[in-house]
Amino acid sequence: FTEESTEEHPSVTFSNQRGLDTAFDIQWQKKVSISSVDYTTDFNGGVLYVGSDQSSLVALGRIDGNKKWKHDSRNPITTSPVERDGSIYVGTSQGITVLSKTTGKRKWRARIGETASIQPLIKGGVAYLATNSGSLYALDVESGEKEWHVDVGDESVGSLAFGRNMFKSEPDIVVAAEGKNITALDGNTGKWQWAQKIESGSATALAT
Repeated sequence: FTEESTEEHPSVTFSNQRGLDTAFDIQWQKKVSISSVDYTTDFNGGVLYVGSDQSSLVALGRIDGNKKWKHDSRNPITTSPVERDGSIYVGTSQGITVLSKTTGKRKWRARIGETASIQPLIKGGVAYLATNSGSLYALDVESGEKEWHVDVGDESVGSLAFGRNMFKSEPDIVVAAEGKNITALDGNTGKWQWAQKIESGSATALAT
């Protein structure tokens, strides 16, 4: 895509075409150990969050690359970070860590003894954490207290989606994809709603 150029923020262009004689100027460069990257945008250009398998998460200015903060975790970071309501949620080799967006200081950490397999899903005051052992955890976003835990299989959970129902008589559901298995759970209690197995291949993405 192309971002419109201004004096303060130069344009950035990405192309998937090959063979073009196009040179790109480096706006900034940092040497970091990267296992995952995510970003947010705002009127100041946004923040780039760089996770490391060397147990650190760095927040960089997306336009200038200046370091805003660095958090040193006790465990390797295994998922892309998620920003919600002033907090940064990131999965680790032992569970999940939640940080302040502005300072990088830890708000809480849930050590569940399992490796987070994908980016946490944050919905309705709950952080849903999937693991490479086939587990799904629902944690309170304020305290990190466990609301429920369900084993959906014995393979790594590769995708999560959240579906909100229109009628109060029907529960909101969390859908998890694990290998060939698709499982839908009550988002409030973790109670199974239904399960299906796909006939060929493995599930790679979900949407509701």
